[in-house]
Parts: sequence; structure tokens; C-alpha cells
Amino acid sequence: MSFIDDYKEIRKCFISFKKRQYFDIFSSADIFYVIDSFGKKAILTFIDQFFGDAKGLQVFHNRDGINYVHDILSTTDEYSVTVGDCDSIVAVFKEKKDLTDEDITFLNKMEQKKTLENNLVIYRFKKGYRHTYAKNNEIKMISEYVVFLNSLIPNEELSVIEAFNENRCVLASFNKERLEYSCIYRSLPYLEIMPKRSPINSEFVNEYKDHLYLNEDCYLFTSYLPVAVKGSGIRPLLCYFYFVETGAMELKYIISDPKDYKNIIYGILDEIFTKIGLPAKMIINNRDLYCILTKTLDELNIENTFERDNLKGEEDVSFVVSNMYQKTQDTLMEEEEIISMFNFFFQALEKEDTMEYLSDDADENDSLVS
Repeated sequence: MSFIDDYKEIRKCFISFKKRQYFDIFSSADIFYVIDSFGKKAILTFIDQFFGDAKGLQVFHNRDGINYVHDILSTTDEYSVTVGDCDSIVAVFKEKKDLTDEDITFLNKMEQKKTLENNLVIYRFKKGYRHTYAKNNEIKMISEYVVFLNSLIPNEELSVIEAFNENRCVLASFNKERLEYSCIYRSLPYLEIMPKRSPINSEFVNEYKDHLYLNEDCYLFTSYLPVAVKGSGIRPLLCYFYFVETGAMELKYIISDPKDYKNIIYGILDEIFTKIGLPAKMIINNRDLYCILTKTLDELNIENTFERDNLKGEEDVSFVVSNMYQKTQDTLMEEEEIISMFNFFFQALEKEDTMEYLSDDADENDSLVS
């Protein structure tokens, strides 16, 4: 089948879901953990509200997507996990009044006319980037899962609803070729998938191996920010360093593809260590940065751990992130504009009364947003 045929299959299933009220019965807390005939795992959840009043289905189909679900379920700090961490495909029905120009371009590609309500738009989320639209192969992939759910749920509806009411998940496997499936209801399996740990950075080790250590812990807290660079769609990663004993703190940012973090983080760490010193221990809440740094920190005899909840950084980071949400509304900006906004909030944090400072200069900051 062509990708347009796959798209039409999804739309047909969504019409069925809507008639059966699945978009209202199920929520994002109800998890379908699905394994296909090739052993590939995915997590599927219904969405009852997305980009306004849109309803649909979200598929987390790779390591970063499954880690995102793990973190959402296990993390209490609201700024520790953001849409910037998410890898997924999202298919939703949108009303005509809510369609953007980009949505309409996507519908035209799918050879679809706008309708009053059931406009099927399929988005693609990639960690570290603003959302785009699903590629042809991704439409095919999500089609297979949606068609499977459209068979599974009606056959197992009472058991599925009972399982979700008891806070269990639906663990299902299917064989498309044989038209077979199996299904059990149980607590959610352990989901976290750690990335491969990077080799030791020998140059960095040689630079710092003879330095004295501070007798204190350093927290590294990160959060993706609710703004993206025009053109590339890259979301900036805020990096907050907090030294517990002295109270020293530094705010840095990375505006780059996550694949390049390994080439950037050591330069930032060099600035921190040169200015403040080497900590005895680092607690890191970013899974990727932890796996980049851990072997090198071990070689420097700096104790290090990964902790997704990093409450030491919550207050200051939440200030920056929440105010950027208010000022940017998840918009696209030039990189220079983003850096200006960063600098404004960083300076605000250094004031004795941060919130009063922000309130007094609110009009000035508004000029930074186009």
C-alpha cells in the first residue's frame, strides 16, 4: 500500500474510535504496550486534548520515546520532562477552525479536503526539536499499530477497561502476517533504556587530573526550553549547575542537535570547573549527558550518579522555563533573539529579588519577543 492508503486506514480506524467513544473513554494514562512480530516495542496512548481540542493517538516507538514515558510516569518535577524530550508520532482529529497553514499543506499532500471536524493530521516529535509532520514510512508504521488497536479493543473491550480502572496496562503482541495476537493485563514493565556510555575523554582527564577537589556536590539539571530556532527547529537545552555547599550556580545553554552534545558539554564543563572548581560528586538529571560524562568523571575520581528528579535545581530552573513559556508561547525565534532572552533571565536570577525584578522589567522583556 502507498502512504496515502496507510493514511486512509488510520482515518477509517479513527472514525471507528470516535463512534465507540474511545477518545473519551481512554486517556493518556491508559497504556497499551505493544510488541510486533519482529519484536519491536511501542507504547500507545489515546489523547483527549492536544493542540487545543484535538483528540487522537500517540505512539512512542523508540528508545527516547519510551524513556519519555518512563520519565513522565516516575518524575515529580514538572520541568524535568518537557515536550523537548519526546520522540513520538501523534495522529489527531482536528476541527477545521483549528487547522494551521502547515496542517493544510499536510492534508493536501494526503489528498484530503478539509472537513468540519475529522481532519486527520499526523505530527512527528523528535527529541531536541520542534514538532514537524510524519514522514511516509512513519505513517505506515503508525497505521499498523492503529489497525491492530482497532481489532484488539473491540474484542477485549471489557477486559481492557477493567485493567485500566485497576491501574494495569495492556501488554499485547501481534503477528500481522498470521493475523494473530495475544494479550495480558499487568503492571507496566520497567521501561528505562539507558544510552551507550561514551568513551573516556582523555584530553579532558589530562587537563584536570592534578587539580584539587572541592568537598561538595554539584547538581547538573537540564530542561528543554519552549522555543525553537527558526529554520532548524532546534530547541535550546538549559544547563543549570548548582554547588551545594557554596551555593554557587551557573546557567549555560546548548543550541544544537542532541547528537552534538558530546562535542559541546566538555567545553561547558571546562568553564564551570575553571571558575568554581572540581566537585567531589556530580548528580546529573539528563540521561544523555550522564552517559557522555560518566566514564570521564570516573577517571577523574568524581563520584557521579543519574537522578531524573533533581529538586535542587527546581526553583531557579522553573523560573527560567515558566517565564519563557509565558513570553514565547512555544514560538520560532532567531537564535540571536533566543540568546538575548536567555541573558535577560540569567541576569534576573542574579538579582536579590528575582520575581520583583522580572515584574518591573516585564515591558522591556516583551520587546525581545517577535
